Amino acid sequence: MTEFREMVSPGFTWTWLIPMKGHASSTGKSMLVQNFLGFPCVFTDSEVATRCPVTYKLHYNAHVQAPRVMKPKGVDREELAKHLGQHMKQIESELQFSHEPYRVEIESDAYPDLEIIDLPGLISGSDNPVERNNIEMTT
Repeated sequence: MTEFREMVSPGFTWTWLIPMKGHASSTGKSMLVQNFLGFPCVFTDSEVATRCPVTYKLHYNAHVQAPRVMKPKGVDREELAKHLGQHMKQIESELQFSHEPYRVEIESDAYPDLEIIDLPGLISGSDNPVERNNIEMTT
């Protein structure tokens, strides 16, 4: 990736955006993000786990071999999934869902400059007005 970046556009910062959106809960969108990042970094649940959009902003840094969490501050990569899980459980108990994104920034020599947005997987065919509002608010 580094050689390609330098060959195609030296000094240019590439930014890619990949939204992760599915039509049903528990379809594995968050696990796809985790597999891409290469370490346990997402919260999973048998029901809907992702209660708000989660942005993973990745930064290429040639001097950082192991992925390092830059944001949220004070959270290392071994704690990220637990920290994210606590945030999702708090949203579930207070609001059910939130449209405010939870922002994660990670740097490594293994990542391109890339932003991934993991959206909640919600079933959109519900007649329940509260569920429909939650769906419209987060997508």
